[in-house]
Amino acid sequence: MLALLQRYPIAIVFSVILHAVLVAGLLLRLNEAHDAGGLAIDDAAPIQAVAINEDDIQAEVERLETLEAAERTREAEEQAALEETLASLEEARAAAESRLEEAQALTEQQRQASEEERARIESLQQQSDDIEQQRAEQQAAAEAEQAQIAALREQQNELSAQQVADREAELDRLREARLQEEERIREAQARVQEETARIEATRREADAERERLLTEQRAEEARTRELKEEARLAAEESARAAEEKARLEEQARAADALREKALEEKALAEAERERLEQEQAAAVRLAEEARLAEEERLAAEAAEAARLAEEAALAEEERLAEEAARAEEARLAEETARAEEARIAEEAAAAEEARLAEEARQVEEARLAEEQREAEVARKAEEERLAAEAEEARLVEGQRQAEEARVAEAAAAVAAKAAADAEAARLAEAARVEEARLAEEAAAAEEAARKAEAARVAEQKRKAAAAKAAKAAKAAEAERRAEAARAEQVAQQRQQRVARLKLEDAAYRNKLQQHVERRWRRLPGSQDVLCRVDVTQTRTGTVINVSVRSCNGGNDALRNSVANAVLAASPLPVPDSPELFDRRLVFTFKTS
Repeated sequence: MLALLQRYPIAIVFSVILHAVLVAGLLLRLNEAHDAGGLAIDDAAPIQAVAINEDDIQAEVERLETLEAAERTREAEEQAALEETLASLEEARAAAESRLEEAQALTEQQRQASEEERARIESLQQQSDDIEQQRAEQQAAAEAEQAQIAALREQQNELSAQQVADREAELDRLREARLQEEERIREAQARVQEETARIEATRREADAERERLLTEQRAEEARTRELKEEARLAAEESARAAEEKARLEEQARAADALREKALEEKALAEAERERLEQEQAAAVRLAEEARLAEEERLAAEAAEAARLAEEAALAEEERLAEEAARAEEARLAEETARAEEARIAEEAAAAEEARLAEEARQVEEARLAEEQREAEVARKAEEERLAAEAEEARLVEGQRQAEEARVAEAAAAVAAKAAADAEAARLAEAARVEEARLAEEAAAAEEAARKAEAARVAEQKRKAAAAKAAKAAKAAEAERRAEAARAEQVAQQRQQRVARLKLEDAAYRNKLQQHVERRWRRLPGSQDVLCRVDVTQTRTGTVINVSVRSCNGGNDALRNSVANAVLAASPLPVPDSPELFDRRLVFTFKTS
């Protein structure tokens, strides 16, 4: 390190200065970010803090934990039911596929049998053609026989008795053979007709069976499609249940974060309130000083101008006082609104505020991480540059030492000439190194001058920016006051909306209760009945789960009657405002 310092003093000093400038710039930006972060909650922190206390937060957390436990139990039961339904649907689908495969195998067997029957029919048709051909041959033989008989009768007078007897015997033999052949042909035709009729009946039965199997196959395919649709719906319901579970878990985490944030904001709000009071006092003091300066400047003007300036100053004071009063009223109104939002608006507002705070925190962390990363990158780049310079110096030193060793070896061979050459080389190297050092120092000086000029320009820009910021601060003050007026208007609109939602929620729940009670068939003799029923519905009001939590004053028939009343009331009425929708409902059935 000492060798490097001696070899490159200007570069190392410049590097140290650059590092110091980078560290100072980073610290400055961190301080500015801290100041900006403190101002970011000027408008929101005081209003948020006064509406929250630790007991309310603890009660709300306990309520959310209870709801989360109940929700987990219900989700587990629903998940088990859905898994059981999916299992039964899978079994039914497997059975249907098995029956479908059996039907397809049976259809294939019947098709093969039909092919065999068709081949037999073709064979029988061939036999029938052969029989017809034989019958034609027999007919021709009979005709020839008749011709012979006629010829015999014509020749009877010319032939002897023995010849006539021989001819008649031959004709009888031929007639007997023809008759036997005709009988065989008739029997064969009868067999062919019987076989054809049997095959036709078998074919009709096979067609009827095939049609029945096709009908059953279509029915099975329709059932399979229905089962697939039911499985898809069950899977969608399971996915929705998982999403609902994840949402509740997210709400629980948000509630925990809200509790921690509220405790932090409670302390911050006190400090912020004191700071705002000090700023308000300073603002009043500055306004008073400005007014006095304005009065001194206007003293030389006409009396009318002085009167107008005085009226303007008084109007400004009244406006400031009125704005302060409106801000106080807005704060009180916000406190009242937050206290009134106990069930609906508080959860939504708290979740939104936690989300915004988390986003702001993430943005701030990302910005700080980016700045740290940039500083780290700059530091690593500088270290790499220094390491590269050190490596280069090491290589130069190594080359120099190698050169010296080579020169020393050469000097051992030729002492006088080598000594002279080595001295000349050393002087040349020293001159070159000195030249390089001077060039480097000149470049460093030029770079330092350039950076000094840049720093001067930057300082001028900073001063101009500071003047511009001071000017913008006044405009920001006016904007802040306008924003306070807008915040008051938003608070009033928010209160009106909360009141309207409360009325709509009460009307919606009354409508639900009446809608279900109209379907309740009260059992005769039931007195002092008090039943509570947990109901799960979809966005469209369809009831998908009914569970009787408790039922006093009756038996299972009473429990079934209230459960059937809820099922008969499906689909339930849906609220006009979507934010009033509650997937979990509790209905109360009671009689005096």
